[in-house]
Amino acid sequence: MEWKVNLYDSPSRMGTEVFIFQEHGENITYIGKDFYEHTVGKGASIETGLILNKDQLIALTQALANKGFEPKKEYVSGKLEATESHLSDMRQLLKLK
Repeated sequence: MEWKVNLYDSPSRMGTEVFIFQEHGENITYIGKDFYEHTVGKGASIETGLILNKDQLIALTQALANKGFEPKKEYVSGKLEATESHLSDMRQLLKLK
């Protein structure tokens, strides 16, 4: 089961709601504002997740980057490596190099 994260702007709460969850069958497991996992049936009422303001989101992003969590960067790097490998193969096939 893959964890997902949704962000919702919440002007009335002056921040962004961070909703961390995973779906499995007829249930949803989510991280509550108490930082514990809660499991409920789909369609059930779910308590509000974390509400973070812009500065807190930036600090969280920076802390994750400092720990080496940069999934987009790794994805882009992997795509670049695959493209370079493909170009190298094409050059060999076309005897350009």
